[in-house]
Amino acid sequence: YKTPKNTSRHYPYAMMSCLYDVMNGLIYDIDLVEHNNERACALKHFSRLKNNDVIIFDRGYFSYYMLHQITNNDLNAVFRIQEGNRNKIIKKFSESDLIFEYTPSEAVKSELRKRGLL
Repeated sequence: YKTPKNTSRHYPYAMMSCLYDVMNGLIYDIDLVEHNNERACALKHFSRLKNNDVIIFDRGYFSYYMLHQITNNDLNAVFRIQEGNRNKIIKKFSESDLIFEYTPSEAVKSELRKRGLL
């Protein structure tokens, strides 16, 4: 693994991502990588899951793209959302128990089109 550039630190940089079964205490998958893209690691873990499995995500994982990939893989998810989230629909939802439809912004739609997903 590489060492960070432009720093006085002299230790290797690596990130570990883990897919863990909270009900049975089992590790299903581990990914040790040279980057810090947690979402990319999470997407790789999807191959270990079955249809209708539920994934619990910590803060920082939610994005429309992640939600799109979860539904495309016939999975379900619970996301912990950062408190400072500026999305009005998500903020309103967090104050209620309502079901809502989440539509991506034009910028997100543009990115999804570039990836061939819309």
